[in-house]
Amino acid sequence: GGKLEFDFLGGSNADQFRIRHAYLTNDEWLIGQTWSNFALPDFMPETIDGLGYVGGSVRRFMQLRHNLQLSEQTSLVSALEDSKDAQTNMRLPALTLRLNQKFDEGKGLVSVRTLVSEKRTASDEVYAWGIGLGTKYQLNPKTELKLDYYHVNGDSSFVAWTNPGIAINQVTQEITEKNQFDSLAIGITHKFNPMLRGTLGYGYMVFDDDQTYRQSFSNVDMLNKNLWQGWANVMYSPVKPITLGMEYVYGERETFENKVGLDNRINLVAMYNF
Repeated sequence: GGKLEFDFLGGSNADQFRIRHAYLTNDEWLIGQTWSNFALPDFMPETIDGLGYVGGSVRRFMQLRHNLQLSEQTSLVSALEDSKDAQTNMRLPALTLRLNQKFDEGKGLVSVRTLVSEKRTASDEVYAWGIGLGTKYQLNPKTELKLDYYHVNGDSSFVAWTNPGIAINQVTQEITEKNQFDSLAIGITHKFNPMLRGTLGYGYMVFDDDQTYRQSFSNVDMLNKNLWQGWANVMYSPVKPITLGMEYVYGERETFENKVGLDNRINLVAMYNF
């Protein structure tokens, strides 16, 4: 099998063509570009925003993936991923592992993930790591709960909205410090009737306050101390191929210099499924 999917949300221009998914599958194997094995969006509460919100991730990488079905309820997914970032030159692909466990007769799913990746400059290298825990549970036939948590040390390529994963001395190209963060997204979706559903979601990220790390950047205002966003949406499907949606989001960003930015907006969407 395989998949090819593209849109026009690439780069700095909103109308730039980009490939989202392009992969081939054969039995237990996948090769190509798709959602990261570590930071997949399965456990992020539903949103209209195509880039997602704080605490979740919508990252896609080139990868070689293997899915091992250990039992009817348990699977182990491993992958080598090309998780390039703007800071470093990768020599080795990132290694990610994901253990999925269904429970309560399939009503719930728990996913435990881990990653190890190399961060390398012209004269130095360190290894970054991370863990993730996601779950979704069908509380009743109409209501689903989702939760996703990450703790990452030294990497900024997998989870969205992060500070740079490492600090680099621009003269010697030595890596002076790694940064770490914790993030959480939680939300609930309820189907009011076959045509109408709604979601309440909340996301939060907090970053380690390390003086050595901060002093390596000339513009400290670009470094976040914490971020949060809350959102509420309704999705209405009057006929089968059409879905209309409206969403309100409010969030705040605080820097290490105690400066605050606001995110206060309404999103609208119209979808035709074919």
